Amino acid sequence: MGLEIELKAGLSQENALAVEQILDNRWGQGGEAESLRARYYDSQDERLAAERIALRVRAEGGVL
Repeated sequence: MGLEIELKAGLSQENALAVEQILDNRWGQGGEAESLRARYYDSQDERLAAERIALRVRAEGGVL
């Protein structure tokens, strides 16, 4: 299983482009945009959320 680092940030379009430029300058261009689909699950009593755990099923490139 590969390493995944997830960074969540609320950015304006302008700031998102600036961050993309900084990343390109630091690690080189060549990154690819990819659309992902995700569905999150929890029990009816929300036990996972109470423990700050997420169960996510994600499709990348049509593969779960």
